[in-house]
Amino acid sequence: MVSNEIRKNLFLKVAVVFYFVLIPIGVLFAKELVVDEAKDKLIKAQVEIVKTGGKSGIPADFVFKNDLKFEDYEVEVAYLQAILKSEGLYCRQCRITGYFGVGTWSGVVAFQRKYAKEIISYQKGVVSGLTLEKLNRILKPGMVAVIMDCQAKSPASPELLFPEDNAPKQSLSLTLKWQSVSDWGSVCPTESLMTKKYRLRISDNLDFKDSLVDVVLPDSQTSYQVSPGVFSPNTIYHWRVLADNGLLKSPYNLRSFGVSFSPTIDLKAEDSNGPITVNYNNSVTLSWASAQADNCLAFGGWQGEKPVSGTEKITNLTESKNFQLICSGPGGKVQDEVSVEVLPLPTLNLEAFISLDSQNWQDSLQDFAPLNGVDVKFKVSGNATGLVTYRVDCDADGDFEQNFAKVSDLEKTFTDICSYPKLGVYQLAVKVERTGLTAEKNLSLVALETKMPDLKVVSLEKQSKNTYLAKVINTGPSIDKETRYFWLVNYVAQMAGKIPALKTGEIVNFLFTVPFPVSSAKIEFRADIDNQIDEASETNNFLIFVSP
Repeated sequence: MVSNEIRKNLFLKVAVVFYFVLIPIGVLFAKELVVDEAKDKLIKAQVEIVKTGGKSGIPADFVFKNDLKFEDYEVEVAYLQAILKSEGLYCRQCRITGYFGVGTWSGVVAFQRKYAKEIISYQKGVVSGLTLEKLNRILKPGMVAVIMDCQAKSPASPELLFPEDNAPKQSLSLTLKWQSVSDWGSVCPTESLMTKKYRLRISDNLDFKDSLVDVVLPDSQTSYQVSPGVFSPNTIYHWRVLADNGLLKSPYNLRSFGVSFSPTIDLKAEDSNGPITVNYNNSVTLSWASAQADNCLAFGGWQGEKPVSGTEKITNLTESKNFQLICSGPGGKVQDEVSVEVLPLPTLNLEAFISLDSQNWQDSLQDFAPLNGVDVKFKVSGNATGLVTYRVDCDADGDFEQNFAKVSDLEKTFTDICSYPKLGVYQLAVKVERTGLTAEKNLSLVALETKMPDLKVVSLEKQSKNTYLAKVINTGPSIDKETRYFWLVNYVAQMAGKIPALKTGEIVNFLFTVPFPVSSAKIEFRADIDNQIDEASETNNFLIFVSP
């Protein structure tokens, strides 16, 4: 749908061409007007006066007070046409009639364009607001606009706040600020016609011929951020703001300022904007680069003056830190920062166990000698990282003779690694190493005296020519190991066998054969448990050795 306003503008433009090129002037005013007869006579009378006297025919006390628009038929329109004619803006063929036609509309448009610096807002081709004010000022130069019985008053000038006058080194993205106007003056014939607004202009020349910014802002807005790309560095600019109440404007307040580049800074840790994480007591390399800066100052995790670009290694970090850097230049100051988080102090914990069978693990061991083939198990924990070295010192003398270097396993078992053949109390030392940390532990071992069965001969009978049966009872403590036995004839070993595990009071039959007659021979009997040989007593004319 084409709006009424667009339709009207199209009609006016076509009508202007049609009027000036194709039709006689009289046709334009051939439209029949339906008006009051008395009003028509008054208008025609004033038209005749203005036709004769031109602008000077306008009454001395007259001021424009009503809006005028297309198709109006008023005395004021005749006066308007006289002024347009005196300004050279009314077409030569156009007559002063009191009727607002196409010629008058075109003249008003030309009038608004001619005085555009003063008529900063208007409705095209309509006499109202600033257009009406300018007509009154032409009628009475220097006048304070008087409309009917009302005296209009200009608003107060806005006080400019920021930047200060002649302030140097302002940012390229500067925000201008001014004080809100409290006195907006007055307008006529009624205050309801007041429209409050500001006009801001920025230029690089004092006469403001070429304004970089020229905007009308609502009275609620008392600041304006300049868009990127408007300012150039190292340039002086001028700005001014006036208040407009819809009828009258305040005088401009004017200030100037200089613009410089704002400095930039980029601070990184290990080429990262952070935050980054490092291990306890590690180092980190900071790097930074700035532009449009003359000097830099560090604070936070580091201190002191720094060059405008460079690198610095921070060592032995034991706590998290925030590194900050401020760089300054003609365009101001800028700050950047980067955080480095330090992990807690690394720990290395060790658990160790020993066993004779890789099943029953203990942190101390007590058993009958000999303790052969002792197994060792390690368990490593803590937040330390890296490969682990395992070390074993079987006699805990500080010389770790068994080493298993740099493995990733956190639980490790080593079998048959130490032996203790004799009775006694021993210490076995273990140690682990990981990323500079060490954990040690000593394990206790006790090799007990071997418990031997106390064998007593109950009887010794000859079974055949060279075969003998000996009945022996264990009167000593029970033992759960096999006992190896052998006998000797005239101190010469003849045969060996095994006695099963013996309980206290248990009788065992020993049947053995002597390869030659032993009527005058000396027979010895011996028992050997885990290679420990003990001697006993003589019985029944035979010398029988048993374990005590």
